[in-house]
Amino acid sequence: MTTACNDSVFQFDLSGKMLQHYYLRNSLAVTKQLKWKPQSALRTEQIVNGEIDFRDPRSYAEETHNHAHVNSICALSENDILVSMGLVIDRKFSTLLFVKKHLEQAGLWPGLLAVNRRLRSLLRMPKNVHSDLILQPARGRSAVIRITAGQEPRVILTVKGTTVPSHSVQVLTDQSAVYLNTTSGEVIHFQPEDSFVLATTKVTDGFLRGALQLNGHTLLVGSKNELITFDLPARRVINTLTITQNPHESVYDIKRLPDHYQKPPKSFEQHFQSALGFRAAELLERGYPLPAPAVGPTRPGKEAY
Repeated sequence: MTTACNDSVFQFDLSGKMLQHYYLRNSLAVTKQLKWKPQSALRTEQIVNGEIDFRDPRSYAEETHNHAHVNSICALSENDILVSMGLVIDRKFSTLLFVKKHLEQAGLWPGLLAVNRRLRSLLRMPKNVHSDLILQPARGRSAVIRITAGQEPRVILTVKGTTVPSHSVQVLTDQSAVYLNTTSGEVIHFQPEDSFVLATTKVTDGFLRGALQLNGHTLLVGSKNELITFDLPARRVINTLTITQNPHESVYDIKRLPDHYQKPPKSFEQHFQSALGFRAAELLERGYPLPAPAVGPTRPGKEAY
């Protein structure tokens, strides 16, 4: 599995025991190939012992830890793996994030965005779906790395000029691969063996994320609230399907359901009865004690919950 916030790849067994990890900031081959000079923000013992709870945003500074946004992983047939470093940032980009954070804390960021929107309107510039700023003061890179057991990870593909993370590296049935350049809305088709780029095709101005091979030549990719069917050899969009009108919903990933999958129940009650053979209301009659409802901390003007 990948961990976007701490630039790492982990391997676990099925009981949840961590077998090994790759902290990519400490990979000399990767940092040298990318000419990337990040500061090491984690020690091995911190990683192994889980000393930082990344679920709690108060326990870490994102602009310190998230410098590669490792966000996707897939396996090649020979058991090597490909890993997406979605947005590799340098000191300039990191400084920009630091300044933005302090402008937000000072309450100045909304005003800056308001001025930016007025300028965009006066200049009649199209809205950038990836940023509220007219100009991007700094850009990063995306990279795909290959990990082979017993060897140092190595970079096999680099995408320059990115402002948001690239996503969804996927190996296809013919052992070629695709990678989504989310910044430019492009599907990159490449050969993992020799890093040769077969084609780069723009499919949308939206936020590309999520990819699945439907058959030998067709891909399904996500773009915020849309699904795009893309003919890879012909390099053309076949159709686009809007799956929701809710602007806050977005495709994050696309997976093929197993053959035994069934539609989810309409309610938890229906699921409970299907799984156990009786209704939840019959629990007490059958001698199953119900736990007392948990009571959490109170807030001013709020009841306990």
